[in-house]
Amino acid sequence: MKRFFLGIFVVLFTVNSIGCSSGTTTQKSSVSIDDETKDISEALSIDIDRTLQELALCFDVRISQGDLSWQVLSPQGQVVKEGKVESGESYRERLYFAPRQGRWIVEVDGKKIAGKVEMEWVGTK
Repeated sequence: MKRFFLGIFVVLFTVNSIGCSSGTTTQKSSVSIDDETKDISEALSIDIDRTLQELALCFDVRISQGDLSWQVLSPQGQVVKEGKVESGESYRERLYFAPRQGRWIVEVDGKKIAGKVEMEWVGTK
């Protein structure tokens, strides 16, 4: 029985190692507010080098109360995408950007928020 579990561990470790060597860079942030409302101000960044071929930002936002605004800043500090999610709305999307070298930032601000806010940068070689 120990050999069986050891075998599964080795297979999973090997698969995870192969996945990690594929050249994916990620940064993730998640905020869940269930019991009471809360003001939030979050920033999530990713540093991009010349080797990345694709850059994506994944959003999964479900708000039962409050209003949330967000903006994406390029390495040059320009707002390249922005949006707003209002009380009772959901927003789920994967946004793609030309992977210019430097630090990309997504900023999220919300007043009296209740719900879930997940953001993830994904850079692929």
